[in-house]
Amino acid sequence: MKRTLQICGIALSLILVAAVLGSLSTDSAAHAAKPAPPVVAQLPAVPPLPLTISTNSNANPLFVEDVDNPARQPFAINMCNVTNSLSCGNVPHEFTAPTNRRLVIEQISGECPSVDPAAVGVAELTAIVGGTGVVTVLPQAPNAALGVGFIIPATQTRIYPDPGTFVDFGFNPAAGAGGSGIVCNVSLIGHTVRP
Repeated sequence: MKRTLQICGIALSLILVAAVLGSLSTDSAAHAAKPAPPVVAQLPAVPPLPLTISTNSNANPLFVEDVDNPARQPFAINMCNVTNSLSCGNVPHEFTAPTNRRLVIEQISGECPSVDPAAVGVAELTAIVGGTGVVTVLPQAPNAALGVGFIIPATQTRIYPDPGTFVDFGFNPAAGAGGSGIVCNVSLIGHTVRP
């Protein structure tokens, strides 16, 4: 392509030189009777690009798929953490992000009921993102349904845990709060994509 541009530039220069020399001629009659020979530039042939063209037909259809569409690889998990000697049963407080896909956590919501009216604390999600430990503190609101404890309202987020690393849900009660115990349950919703 560069060589083609150079040849075109040289041909244009020759045409300009011929035009300038023709205009400097003092004998206009001689000039009119005998026109200057045309300058012909020979351009090299450009090789064809490697191109494959497929046609879409009933006999040979082209299939297109959006493989990273979030709806194709949905993700959801319930997590739990407790204070004192309460139990979450078999609901985990941590999990390992998939090793062959990139996890995208898009929403977090939950509740932390307690019989203790002073049940307050910090609910957080910890993950390794880009090799760095990141702590996301979750928002809280009073639990109007039970009158005690609190909820973690549905919160949109974008957390991208590194493949194969732990994601942990934790609850740290405030000093003196939750003496009788607090059970915090959260749900994480998102999807996975190819790394």
